[in-house]
Amino acid sequence: MSKHVVNINGQSYTIPDSDIWRKPGCDKDIITHDGVRRLMMKAGITIEKVDPIVMPINGNGSRIAFLAAGTNADGRRSFAVGEADPSNLTPNSVAARYPTIMAFKRAVDRLVLDLLGLFDLYSDVEFAEPAPAQESPSPAKAAKGPKNPWADGDEPSSTPTPGDSGSSPDRREYGNNGKGSLPPSEKQLSYLLRLAQQNHLTQSETDQLLRTVRTRTAASQLIQRMKLAA
Repeated sequence: MSKHVVNINGQSYTIPDSDIWRKPGCDKDIITHDGVRRLMMKAGITIEKVDPIVMPINGNGSRIAFLAAGTNADGRRSFAVGEADPSNLTPNSVAARYPTIMAFKRAVDRLVLDLLGLFDLYSDVEFAEPAPAQESPSPAKAAKGPKNPWADGDEPSSTPTPGDSGSSPDRREYGNNGKGSLPPSEKQLSYLLRLAQQNHLTQSETDQLLRTVRTRTAASQLIQRMKLAA
């Protein structure tokens, strides 16, 4: 049983073990990025804005930082900074190729954990490496071979979340609790990479494109445009 408990709407909620993992030598337990996103929506946290405060050096995206601001359901407001550069990203990893996305995720996750009072947890985006798998596929599933990642309706949704169409850009992208205001999902980023290859984009063009995508709604819209162009 997970030892991490948070108060949500006057009730105690225990974070499931499936969202928690441990890293040898780390002084705190680690919660998955998806676990943080679920807590954010469940607790009614509002992300008001995520603004860049350190821009990429020489336009190459090697160092970037964001300042995130938001409030919890009790009206407490807080701030958090997320930064990324070669010194805190795993070399030759996907995260190292997209430091802007990593900095954005770190700012949001740090803010959410602060607003929930979960000071004894790190988000796994702090480590720029995936959380270990919770379980291995059964022999029966493995015998069927790999599944097409976009089959059976598994393609990232292109439908904007209700509430994402406010008049203010900041409100539309950050000031609501809909899924569309969250950072792009790993599935969306993988699909965008695939579409970039189909559109014969260079690595530099692909990197620049993904740095412009800050929310799930923006990622969905870009996916649709790139599908039409493919």
